[in-house]
Amino acid sequence: MAFPLLLRAFQQTAQRLFPDPVVEIKGAKYVDVSLKRKDDRILVHLVNTFGMDLAPRQSAIDEIPPVQNITMRLRLEKEPRKVHFAYGGKSLTEDFQGGILSVTLDQLAIHDTLVVSS
Repeated sequence: MAFPLLLRAFQQTAQRLFPDPVVEIKGAKYVDVSLKRKDDRILVHLVNTFGMDLAPRQSAIDEIPPVQNITMRLRLEKEPRKVHFAYGGKSLTEDFQGGILSVTLDQLAIHDTLVVSS
């Protein structure tokens, strides 16, 4: 990361403003998250942004290494009926306790979407 102190300040401010976020990601410094609702589903889009901090100085990025061992915590009102990744049939580990769905993804290449059906 090009500006680690700025990133840390941003994270601390976000934690104060949103002490109980709907979704939390652990172990993935270079993953952007977008949360959407569609009908009875929650869609958690994950994008591997490794190397994007170099983009202004370089015209191209030759390789984006996959991000390993991503853990997500998603606050839900009730236990989901089905949890899966939209692309490629990736295996995942999931657990639902106390209104929190915990999901672990072994590897994220570029993009995937966690689909949580209620």
